[in-house]
Amino acid sequence: MAFDYQYGIRLDSEGSPTALAPVSTMVRILPEVYAKQRARPSVVANAHGSVLTSRTFYDSFNFVLQVDADYGTPELPATVYENIAILLGRANDHLERVWLTRTAPHQGAVEIPFVVLREPRTSNPRHRIQIPCRALEPFWRDQAVTFAAVDPTAGVTTLGSAPIPDAVLVFSGAAVASTLTHTDTGDTLTITANTTVNAVTVDCGVRTVKQLGAHADALLTPSSTSRPWFIELLRDQLNSFTVSSGSVALTARDRHL
Repeated sequence: MAFDYQYGIRLDSEGSPTALAPVSTMVRILPEVYAKQRARPSVVANAHGSVLTSRTFYDSFNFVLQVDADYGTPELPATVYENIAILLGRANDHLERVWLTRTAPHQGAVEIPFVVLREPRTSNPRHRIQIPCRALEPFWRDQAVTFAAVDPTAGVTTLGSAPIPDAVLVFSGAAVASTLTHTDTGDTLTITANTTVNAVTVDCGVRTVKQLGAHADALLTPSSTSRPWFIELLRDQLNSFTVSSGSVALTARDRHL
């Protein structure tokens, strides 16, 4: 028996996905190859071949969402193709990120943000609809939060096949400057504010720092400002941290290639 990937589309960050199964007999992604590559190899001067270095990063990728529309179910309207087109059209009109969701045997329940590149087209056979899309990130992420406000000094064991660049950290309980150190990479984050009364929240992925809901970027000193994230959790291993003062709570989701 084939595995049911249960594809769906979610139009906001916390809502329930709209399943594609009721209007289709099959949904699949054509090809998902580029998400497996870490950028592109670089050519080295005066040397044969090419090389991948630690300074290259994974890139987002294009994919084709193929939906076999179910016109044979009596309770479904004859406009099933139009309904799918409208749903995907709303994905492009939505101001927030839109997520493609699925359950995969090697990943579990995951999701990825995407946009539709052009209108859906029928192919041969005519009930087969192909929708060119682009993933906005290179990794699928768990639909549910994997680590909910855990103490990182106890160690954070990631299970995904991709690094996690968007952990959220909440610093609290420190009367003096507090430094979080990722001992595996040497990366640090230092909060200079007194957090005994008002905690400071750091979103490593979008690089925001907030206290009492207001932006407070001046309170943070990261060890690196040249990357698109503050701290990245390494994939499929124990990540070790130390905190110099107060406490830190970490929230994150595993990522998958």
